[in-house]
Amino acid sequence: MFKILVIILLVAAGIFLYNRAQRLAKEEREEALKLKDRASAMPQAPQAETESETQKGHQSVDLDFAETKEQAESKPQPSAEQAVPESPEPEPEPEPEPVKAAAPDVSWGNITLKRAMEQYQASEGAIEAHDALLAVIGECYKQRKNSKYLQLGQEYDTAYSALFAASREKVLSKSPKAEFKGIGFMQLSTLCSDAGRFDAAIALCNKAIEYGLQDGTVTGFEGRIKRIEKARDKALA
Repeated sequence: MFKILVIILLVAAGIFLYNRAQRLAKEEREEALKLKDRASAMPQAPQAETESETQKGHQSVDLDFAETKEQAESKPQPSAEQAVPESPEPEPEPEPEPVKAAAPDVSWGNITLKRAMEQYQASEGAIEAHDALLAVIGECYKQRKNSKYLQLGQEYDTAYSALFAASREKVLSKSPKAEFKGIGFMQLSTLCSDAGRFDAAIALCNKAIEYGLQDGTVTGFEGRIKRIEKARDKALA
């Protein structure tokens, strides 16, 4: 009876120990799984670069630096003249006024010519000078049968052309739609033609045509040129 009791106790103890060992083993496995899960959840530290990769990266940096240095050295350096900033181009100067010739001796002329000449010599600005010279030419045209008036008037062909251009430019800058008369070119062409300067007379007519001026006749400056050419041909015949 005692032996049976001992055997039962030993069997119970064995069962208890076996169950306890199974439970401890299970807990150890569960704990190991938990540790493994924690380890996988933690961010892994970046692997250190291998020696070859590090050397390759350093080499690339050196090459880039070398290339940048070569490009900097290859670029042409500005010379001393190029380094100095260019000064801005000066603005175009206004067109100079036509220079007046010395006042001629008109003591022989009438009072109208003398006053017109005085106003011309004292005039300032292209517009005022143009109007005064036009008065001088107009009086010479009226008195052209007198050789002194004819000689004086025909000498202003070049001066009048330049003065008309300067005056016209200033008038148009203020009044773009201003209209101009060709009386000055008409009178001068007649004076030059009567003085035997046919080419100068024709040149004055052509200049008036370029400006679109009229001489007050039906045929205009075109017809005047033809009449001057006939007079020239007759004089040379």
